[in-house]
Amino acid sequence: MSFKDRILKNPFLHRYDDHFNMISDYLSDLLHLPKLPDHLLIIISSTFICFIIQFTSHLSISPKLFPQHYNKLSKFTKFNWDTHLVAWVHSFYATFIAIYVLLNEDQFSMIHDDKIFGYDHLAMNFLSISAGYFLWDIIVSSVLVLKGYGIGFFLHAFSCFIAYLYTIKPFVGYYGFVFLLWEASTIFLNPHWFFDKIGMTGSKAQMYNGVALLITFFLSRLVLGNWASYQIFLHGTNPAIRERVGPKTMNTILCLDVLLSVLNIYWFYQMIASIKKRVAPSIRSPIYRKKPKTM
Repeated sequence: MSFKDRILKNPFLHRYDDHFNMISDYLSDLLHLPKLPDHLLIIISSTFICFIIQFTSHLSISPKLFPQHYNKLSKFTKFNWDTHLVAWVHSFYATFIAIYVLLNEDQFSMIHDDKIFGYDHLAMNFLSISAGYFLWDIIVSSVLVLKGYGIGFFLHAFSCFIAYLYTIKPFVGYYGFVFLLWEASTIFLNPHWFFDKIGMTGSKAQMYNGVALLITFFLSRLVLGNWASYQIFLHGTNPAIRERVGPKTMNTILCLDVLLSVLNIYWFYQMIASIKKRVAPSIRSPIYRKKPKTM
């Protein structure tokens, strides 16, 4: 007997499973996502795990690893710290799983052979985990918006959640993993933020990390990301594909791609300015720091 079968034999849990199935079926019909009931539990579980990581960071991990820095931060900065840690954890997961799926063509042949409508249950579970992460991101970004910050991050979280949610339609599942490679840049983005909070602003470590951040951001988001968006746009010009997907879904995905591309270009400009500001004093040659001689 499987673990799920044992769970469902419990009358108490079985009753709640019936309610969950009713809700998932309702959302499936409402959102026109026939595969949603197969993945909704993964999405919700992923969101829940993100909150567990966030609260664990706040209560245990960060105070113990950085007692001289974390404990001195304001309440809001601690909140930011904890959310950055969750984002960092997801960036490693997303980068690894994207590379794994994209390189294993035989194992995931369904989405490799049909990049638009291909469906693989395991692959869609992988994308559902990221959908759950971005649902968590929407919630925490809402806090930033209420504080007067983070409207760009909220738009990014919302757009990514909708995009990954609709990959399980199924729709553009292959390109969903290509877009997951955006998270490779987040591996370097979060340490850049942490360096500022632990007194390493302008350090060589931050400088090297900043260079890696700019390179990975440019390649994964501006080059690879825009290529994937262009491919989806080309597929969207095919009348047969457009009719099968539905004009509303197709137009929504294309608009989200444009929005995310604009955000990435804006953030790339911001990162260049930020990195210049932080590391310029530390790499400036000593001769330029001397006052010029008076003639």
